[in-house]
Amino acid sequence: VYPPPPLSHAKEASIICECVESMQPSAFQEGECTVCGQLCPVSELSWSWHVSQFFSILENDACTQKEQTSKNDPIVAVGGPVVDLSMDLICLKCRASVRKGQVPKNALANGLWLGEVPKVLSKLSFVECILVSHIRHNCCFVCIALAGHPKL
Repeated sequence: VYPPPPLSHAKEASIICECVESMQPSAFQEGECTVCGQLCPVSELSWSWHVSQFFSILENDACTQKEQTSKNDPIVAVGGPVVDLSMDLICLKCRASVRKGQVPKNALANGLWLGEVPKVLSKLSFVECILVSHIRHNCCFVCIALAGHPKL
């Protein structure tokens, strides 16, 4: 039937409520996982202290060491689990893996931990960032010749 009948007031109210609920800031906010360091929607994060007793599987002395201020300083491993201590949330994927006693695939303990950013490097100007970064631009040109189409 065209045109469709008008919506009831209850249906209009439910549509508006669903729309407003989906536009709440909590639906868009992201937080960092303490285990993998990735940004996830806040709805997919939980408190890490619930599973902190399982964090012993995240200990990896091979990928952590204390900052050396001179070349004569010894290399000393940082003890404890390899997690981002500045965050206290854990994503659901990491939480499930840690609860099973497995190291998550993207965990910082898998050699992905770079450590805290030194204060000297955290407030660089744009030009200083360009000088510090190591960027290589590579170009590759391929000439394809098809039978009958030598210019392609």
